[in-house]
Amino acid sequence: MDRFNIHHFKTLGSTQVEAKKPDYIPGDVITADIQTAGYGRRGRAWEGPSGNLAFTMVEKFSGANQLSWLGYAITLGLYDAISPLLKSDAQLNVKWPNDLLIDQLKLSGILLEVENDLLIIGIGMNIAVIPETDQPVTALNLHTVEQHEPQAILRRFLTAYQYWFTIGEQGGFAAMREVWLSRAAFIGETITAKLGNGNILTGVFNDIDNQGALVLLTENGQYSVTSADIYLT
Repeated sequence: MDRFNIHHFKTLGSTQVEAKKPDYIPGDVITADIQTAGYGRRGRAWEGPSGNLAFTMVEKFSGANQLSWLGYAITLGLYDAISPLLKSDAQLNVKWPNDLLIDQLKLSGILLEVENDLLIIGIGMNIAVIPETDQPVTALNLHTVEQHEPQAILRRFLTAYQYWFTIGEQGGFAAMREVWLSRAAFIGETITAKLGNGNILTGVFNDIDNQGALVLLTENGQYSVTSADIYLT
C-alpha cells in the first residue's frame, strides 16, 4: 500500500471527475464519504450515499495490453479484501467482466477510463446502504458478522490489489486466469450477453480465454465476447 496516496473528501460530485484534474498523479486515490453525481459503465448513475465506498485510483496507462488484465486484478483485489469478513453462508463470486456478487446480488462495480497517459479507475461498493437501482444489489454489512467502515475496506483493498497488480504486470491475465475462473459466477450456465452495439447473444458461458474474453457456446457456434453485460437466462 506504500505507493498509494489517499485524498479523502467529505463530499464530491464524482471522484472520477475529480481524479481527471491535473493535480493528480499515478498512485493517487480520491475518495469521498458522499458522492452526488457518480457514474458507472455506459454512463449509468452510481449513487454514493454516506456509509458506502466510492473512490477513484490513478494509474499510469501503459497501453492496450494493460486493459486486458487490469480490471481482473482489481476485482480479485476486491474479492480478497472482503472474503475473510463474510459470514460462512455468504456466496461471493466475481461476475465477468468486473463486478462482485454476494448471493448473486451486485456488490461493487468498476469503471476504467483512459485520460491522456493515465488510467482513471472508478470503484464503488455498497457497504452499509443499498441504493435505489434497476439492478438486484446488496450491501456488504448485510453479509458480515461485524459492521465495516468504508475507509477500512479501502485500505484492505489497496493491499490486496497491489498483489494482483504485480501479477498482471508480470504475466497478464493468463497469470490470474485459473484463480478468476475458480471464483467466477455463471460458469457452465446459460447466459444472455448484451453487446455494446445492442446485439444480444445467448449461450453457455464456457470459459474465459487467456486474453480475458468470455467464451460463449451458442447454437450458431462459439463466440469470444470482449465487452458485454451478462445475465442469467
